[in-house]
Amino acid sequence: GAPRRIISDRGVQFTARFWKAFIRLLGSSQRLSSAYHPSTNGVAERANAMIERYLRSYVSYQQTDWIDLIPFAEFAYNNVVHSSTGYSPFYIVHGMEFEPLPNFVSHKRDPITVQDWAIKIKQCWNNV
Repeated sequence: GAPRRIISDRGVQFTARFWKAFIRLLGSSQRLSSAYHPSTNGVAERANAMIERYLRSYVSYQQTDWIDLIPFAEFAYNNVVHSSTGYSPFYIVHGMEFEPLPNFVSHKRDPITVQDWAIKIKQCWNNV
């Protein structure tokens, strides 16, 4: 579904009447970054730069298949430990690292209670 909130810089494309009407049609709200403080966009700009590097590395010569690569770029970004947090975004949200293929032979994960999981996630969020 559509995002509940869209955060953007104050570029004319994001402050135009068309964009505001589009946001309303989506049922979303818009938040604009601080004016004259480009550092507020730093995290988003770094994430966009990483995704752009990924797409440039894998896109075809004709550059027509980049849209098909976005889920893979998102997956890569969300499963890499970030130096600023010490965690991957997936870990921050789910409290565990992603396991693409379960190892049925040596998969000996101890069961975790909901309370223990909540404590683990809260500790992770506090560290971030």
